[in-house]
Amino acid sequence: AGLRDVGLAARAAPALVIGAGESRGSSARGRWRDARRSVRVRRAPAAPVLLVDDVVTTGATLAACAAALERAGAEVIGALVATHVDTGRAGPPSGLG
Repeated sequence: AGLRDVGLAARAAPALVIGAGESRGSSARGRWRDARRSVRVRRAPAAPVLLVDDVVTTGATLAACAAALERAGAEVIGALVATHVDTGRAGPPSGLG
């Protein structure tokens, strides 16, 4: 069942442009630096935002997306991630924003 089937008015809204390219093999510090520089908001959604990502390694991309959306006036309520890669190099992020 989809979100609408259970009474949630949800839709995919491509609100971000992420231009960092491939981050595989980058250090945790490099991922955080590059993510902050590479995210821009195309259009801030008026409705609350749930970020969706396929893989989280350090949390840098999700944090950068949340910060960019919040600066643009959007309300980020959380994130949904399909899988987490434990590199053993980085601790868990302290939050999304």
